[in-house]
Amino acid sequence: MTPKQLYIQQILQWYRLTPQTSLPSSRSSRRLAALLFDRGVPAQTVQSALLLVSARRLTRPSEAPPLPVIRTLYYFLPVIEELLIQPLDPSYILYLRDKIHHLS
Repeated sequence: MTPKQLYIQQILQWYRLTPQTSLPSSRSSRRLAALLFDRGVPAQTVQSALLLVSARRLTRPSEAPPLPVIRTLYYFLPVIEELLIQPLDPSYILYLRDKIHHLS
């Protein structure tokens, strides 16, 4: 496999493992993963965005109306862009991972 194929495969696997996402990932998600690779976006940045969005959704107030299932990787794009400007601290990423594990 090429580095691009491995990147896409890894991003889509993380997407599928993210709570509140639809299975399987869409063609548009695959295209976005390829575009992110072409732009040089680190895979860890994408994973951090998946974690951050998931944590935000899982910690919403219980009285808030339910959110629809996430159907495409594009949903995470604004947070990916945010994290390219200001990356998360590695210890916060570990915290998010643990929090999501307990909530989902």
